[in-house]
Amino acid sequence: MAIHNIDTNDDVDSEPLRDNFNISLRTTLTNSINSDIDGINDVPVDNLGYQTLTTTEVDQTNTTAYCRGGTSDGGIGRGIICFLPYIDRCDDSSIDAAYWTETGGNGGGGTEGTDGIYGSFSVSNSNDGSATVTSDGSTGIDLKKDMELCFTVSLRATCSNSVNCYARVSIVGSSSGEVTLGSISQSESGTTYGQDFFHLVIDESEEEAKVYTNGSATSSTKNLSSLTGTSWYLRLYTYSSGVNQGGESASGIARMYGVSGLDDGDATSELVYQSNGLSLDYESTSVYSFVRLQVATEVDLAYSADNGSNFSTDITGKETIQGGLTAGSSGVIRIKATPSSDITTNYPDRSSPEVYAWGTLFD
Repeated sequence: MAIHNIDTNDDVDSEPLRDNFNISLRTTLTNSINSDIDGINDVPVDNLGYQTLTTTEVDQTNTTAYCRGGTSDGGIGRGIICFLPYIDRCDDSSIDAAYWTETGGNGGGGTEGTDGIYGSFSVSNSNDGSATVTSDGSTGIDLKKDMELCFTVSLRATCSNSVNCYARVSIVGSSSGEVTLGSISQSESGTTYGQDFFHLVIDESEEEAKVYTNGSATSSTKNLSSLTGTSWYLRLYTYSSGVNQGGESASGIARMYGVSGLDDGDATSELVYQSNGLSLDYESTSVYSFVRLQVATEVDLAYSADNGSNFSTDITGKETIQGGLTAGSSGVIRIKATPSSDITTNYPDRSSPEVYAWGTLFD
């Protein structure tokens, strides 16, 4: 594409101009979005939007990718989209015995909600006792293979007086052994709370897992060689003790927000994230947008200004300027990606795209 210079009567390449325009827009949009997320809610930019993946921001009917909310929906940052297919959405009101078994639960036990893409189940105990949920159901979720897995877990421990309470998420061997992924504890009056998004890449022959948390660029390594048995499983565990002198109380709660995963060599298909409409201050026909990825790949982006009735053609990239939208006053972004099941070759890196921040500026 060229632009005609009326002063010199020459045609000049528009690419440098477009690149500079992109840089300027990106800087403005990124700074505005960062400011707004940090709590400065008076950014003077119309038709500016960012997504933190709260339940009201996700079009749950048209979204198939794993989603977990950000600051206003659980405290893990700006929200995460992980393009891995769901194993268990945890949204049908009962813990699925095909995947999970429950034990213990003095005063608590396991429960599951019906919250669609934000479904979850919890295991809890109160006073002296413990409770577990393990992914060793009739079908089970077996991690002893080359695979990728993503899930979100919140842990809470509440005590009064000098008692002890504890909650953790871990990987266990079907015969013996346990490797902790995350834990919290409380030994005096008060509550300790934490929530983390986990993206695991497991190498069976190396007996280890690379663990990426909360959209991080780097991983930690968990040595799984201490686990014995034919299978490895996920486990949520809660425990409390010392409630024996009257007046004390203690409880532990561990909650799982859906599980997605893919085995090495599995057939894959396209997954989609679609936002609910962003109310625009005036009708728009064009948009500037960017997404941030923690995996060296690109995704397909499409936009609608009329609440999803008409979308632009998919564009592969990380940032785009898109014109020619059907005019409207409700902006929607759609992100598509097909996960890679070439997990062994890509190890220790993640094979499946993970989007951790994005924004739109409609005009």
